[in-house]
Amino acid sequence: MLDTGASSSIRAGALWVLGALAVALGAGALLGGTPYDTSGGAVIVGLSLVILAVLVVPRAVSGDERRFMLQLLAVAIVAKAVATHVRWYLSFNFYGGDALRYNSAGRAIAEQLRQGEFEQVASQLELGTPFMEFATGTIFLVTGSTVYGASLVISSLAFLGTFLLYKAFRVAFPLGNWRLFAVLVFFYPSLLYWPSGLSKDALTLFFIGLAAYGTAQVLAAGRWGGIAPILLGLAGTLLIRPHIAGMLDEIHHDDDEEF
Repeated sequence: MLDTGASSSIRAGALWVLGALAVALGAGALLGGTPYDTSGGAVIVGLSLVILAVLVVPRAVSGDERRFMLQLLAVAIVAKAVATHVRWYLSFNFYGGDALRYNSAGRAIAEQLRQGEFEQVASQLELGTPFMEFATGTIFLVTGSTVYGASLVISSLAFLGTFLLYKAFRVAFPLGNWRLFAVLVFFYPSLLYWPSGLSKDALTLFFIGLAAYGTAQVLAAGRWGGIAPILLGLAGTLLIRPHIAGMLDEIHHDDDEEF
């Protein structure tokens, strides 16, 4: 007979496998038969991210939360993959706008970086949209010019930002209703759909999560190592959406005075 822990691990493992299949089958169904930039590269990047998640995420939860969170995170990853598929399809077939611009500019920036034209790239760096174009270009430099692959990478960073918000809650409110918070932060429609794919919202959410987790570490747990994620989170948010960085800084000062 399997003990409860082993049975739980098997169920969690099965959910991880289902998540991987959802990503692979979803990418194949939406993108099959298209060029590398939206099909082959996307499948390679997607499966790489799933493998990374399987290796890393189970180590990020422990104690009384482990069983519940492993199962919830597996479902959340599948939900995020579906949201990314839908957001990508609508952005490039109906919305247009920013995603198309990031793709076009990112390809040019990646080519400049490959040719060592660093001064030219640096001269284009500004706050807001230009930084998002630069971020897209750096992703293309690693993955190749795969717009859907870049969408998966950015969406994964947004998912990590959401997870960091959850970890911040656990540190700041150890007696709080963490199960309810986890369900809301991972599945609330605005947090699930809009910060997905190639968008400022997705990358901003990652940096907000960093800043929140660092603040909880410093103010609630007294761990000064949290200063690094605070600074990185504020700097990243400043580069994308300066007004949100100002709001985060104000919240940080208010919390500091309260403590």
